[in-house]
Amino acid sequence: MNGTFLYGMTQYGGANGIGTIFKIMPNGTGYAKLHDFNGSDGNAPIGGLISDATHLYGTTESGGTNNHGVIFKIMPNGTGFQKIHDFNQTTSGRFPRGNPILVGGNLYGLTQAGGSNNTGALYKVSLTGTDMTKLIDFTGFANGSQPEGALMHDGTIFYGSTSQGGANFGGTLFKYAASGSSANVEANLTSEITLFPNPSSDFVIVSGENLDQFSQMTVYSVEGKVVASKPILLKTEMVSTINWSKGIYFVVLSNGEKNKMIKFQKI
Repeated sequence: MNGTFLYGMTQYGGANGIGTIFKIMPNGTGYAKLHDFNGSDGNAPIGGLISDATHLYGTTESGGTNNHGVIFKIMPNGTGFQKIHDFNQTTSGRFPRGNPILVGGNLYGLTQAGGSNNTGALYKVSLTGTDMTKLIDFTGFANGSQPEGALMHDGTIFYGSTSQGGANFGGTLFKYAASGSSANVEANLTSEITLFPNPSSDFVIVSGENLDQFSQMTVYSVEGKVVASKPILLKTEMVSTINWSKGIYFVVLSNGEKNKMIKFQKI
């Protein structure tokens, strides 16, 4: 709500069939369509609008220069529509869902796909569209994939969720500190068990005095695909990596009640 009116968007419909921005009085009167999206300025807006007391800001899931979605601003009276960012796959993500939030003079939001792993990103951008910064690349298994919805901010920490990925592949809840520290896979590393050599090209050895407390070792790619699995019988176990592609993997140790996860790089 901005002053007297409620403001919102439709994913479809309008003059071009691909979405609109509208306003309406809380009692249902005074409806007015403020903008028809036309593809080049965005397509299929999903989520709400946010105000800085001058402009309204929002995103579209697709459309724009790269057809990966846009961030836009518009005056509450429907004038001054301006596209301030075209999402572009790797550097800022693609397919934003949920409205951005305004914190400290910048917009923060999530994309469902794109980023370095094509599993979504968390971004920060100024109100003019300059200084776009990708803050998190979601990785799949480690911190989730395909984030949806808006972020929340408690004055210090950003919170959000992903619809897929995580240890059980059913999504995650995550937090991110604007200073740059975040809750991610590094917080799950255990000093009780070692993994070496890391990085490695041919094999990896997992060793530890309490390794035999776990019953199963499973290795996942960043997309959450199982690339190796074996029972744990000893306090030292070796896994061949010769046939793996180069990249990041996660070794997960499980005993049915708890999991331990260690990151590994194949070179």
